[in-house]
Amino acid sequence: MPLDNLQISLSAMIGQTAGRLFDLPDGPPAFDLSPSAEPKFGHFACNLALQLAGPLKKNPRQIGEALAVELGKVLGNLVERVEVAGPGFLNFHLSAGAQAGPVKSILMEEEPFRWTAEKPLKINLEYVSANPTGPLLVVNGRAAALGSALAEILRAVGHEVTEEFYVNDAGSQVIEFSKSVIRENLNHLQRIGWIINDSIREWANSGEYHEKTVEEISIQIEKDIAREALGVLEVGKILLDEDMLLELISYIVSSQHFLQTKTISRFNTNIRSYFFEHSLYESDLKPVIRKWILPSEIELKNCVGSIIKTYSLLLERRGTSNDEGAVWLKTTDYGDEKDRVIVRSNGKPTYLLTDIAYHLDKWERLGGDEDAKLMIDIWGPDHHGHILPTKAGLQAAGIPPDKLEVLISGWVTLKRGGEIVSMSKRQGNIVTLDELLDEVGVDVARYMFLERSPEAHLDFDLDLAVQQSSENPAYYIQYAHARIASIFAVAREEGFREDELGDDSLAKVDLTPLFTDDDAGERQRELLRQIVYYPGVVAGAAASYAPQRVTAYLHSLAGLFHPYYKKVKVLVEDRGTALARLALSRALRKVLAHGLGLLGISAPESM
Repeated sequence: MPLDNLQISLSAMIGQTAGRLFDLPDGPPAFDLSPSAEPKFGHFACNLALQLAGPLKKNPRQIGEALAVELGKVLGNLVERVEVAGPGFLNFHLSAGAQAGPVKSILMEEEPFRWTAEKPLKINLEYVSANPTGPLLVVNGRAAALGSALAEILRAVGHEVTEEFYVNDAGSQVIEFSKSVIRENLNHLQRIGWIINDSIREWANSGEYHEKTVEEISIQIEKDIAREALGVLEVGKILLDEDMLLELISYIVSSQHFLQTKTISRFNTNIRSYFFEHSLYESDLKPVIRKWILPSEIELKNCVGSIIKTYSLLLERRGTSNDEGAVWLKTTDYGDEKDRVIVRSNGKPTYLLTDIAYHLDKWERLGGDEDAKLMIDIWGPDHHGHILPTKAGLQAAGIPPDKLEVLISGWVTLKRGGEIVSMSKRQGNIVTLDELLDEVGVDVARYMFLERSPEAHLDFDLDLAVQQSSENPAYYIQYAHARIASIFAVAREEGFREDELGDDSLAKVDLTPLFTDDDAGERQRELLRQIVYYPGVVAGAAASYAPQRVTAYLHSLAGLFHPYYKKVKVLVEDRGTALARLALSRALRKVLAHGLGLLGISAPESM
């Protein structure tokens, strides 16, 4: 059994009790049960009495007092007392047994942090989805941290999640990028026997990407390119004609995508599904490049992929209109401010039609009952305006708008010495994700990307990120985990047997010594309080798509543990007290490790 989410359990019992006590056949109105702000107000506070005042036409404090008496009976050994505070708030003080119970569950259960959702969903979570036109940048890293952490949080509460990367390999930008890469390799290609005519040279020299942007892939090309790599086995000179140019562009695009996947893997993500945009038009990239991207003439009538299926569906559902030779999707029928073009007058599909086709494809791939599946996209900070048209397009195709959740990953500003480190992909003023990871490491980068709400602008302080001190929140949390590991190392040195220190043995320890009335007892009760809250933190982070709730919780927990470590000796002479404190410490260590794991951050044994 997983660790009990007391917030959910208490809410259910409070609602049921109120329904019986006040004869509410439809149940009580919506109410809030939340962790109390301060220990003196108990563990949880509830506003149900205030919510009932209107329907019952009674004083909320009187309602609260009646509820408190009844709930005291119903909850039994779960609570020490239920108090009424202020105008009618209910404060729940958990019993010592209820506070100690989570520690024992964490130590006894095989998977204490793996919960079962009331309504499990099959979720396709798409994130990063960068164009294969250069290395991943810092802003991509923020989306990667957000997506991978959210996937783990959603899995923890019982959902099935597929992590997906949409590879934008069928747009004109891949040609512009390929031009720039070939430009940087012209001399090398000639040196190994390629014949390059003036028109190709002029075409390549018009590439707009800065040499720094294409530096990594250019080095890769120079190092790896060979006749075998491009499928040319003949010995002798190679003419860079249209066919060979097609091979070279395809090779550049696939190579750049491969380099991106290496960075993604390095960053502790679990993406296993890569969807290639070109497959919406044809199954292979080369004909898409030849027929549509190079001449910039992607005509819908020539498509054979799912984009034509999507277009036909929208026509069948009478969701389109024609004006001035273009085809418009009537998105205003679904709340958009204006209708949107999906096929231009020259026959080219727009980005919106492509996006609708992609979402319909992954909706089908999810399979199963419509009510039990969900798509979540994480888009860049400049995509706010595309949310409503995309949802409207899906509605026009028959998919309810609430089946697509779009999160925006905000801008990132790098700062060093208080000065901004600028980023521009084409100008060359870029900081790649790999460069950031080389400097600050994966763990710190992920934490700093995740500590604020996804859409908020993030100032990433490079000077802070490399500090190994309490000022660095990632280090501060990891150090708490390492300190607990050190306690157990010392315990072994002081003669505690391995069987005493095992989870099974510690789960059976009497935890009464934790509830003393001195400073140690007060600190221990506060640590126990935080363990009680952990399931609710994870559930709240999953429900609101907010990994920053986990980062805030872990930082707060570390902030309570470090002073405890300094002020309270765990390995005291009294064996019972020492074992109780060791059990608490082991449970805290497991919570810290699990929370860090959700964020894709390591939990070191020593630092």
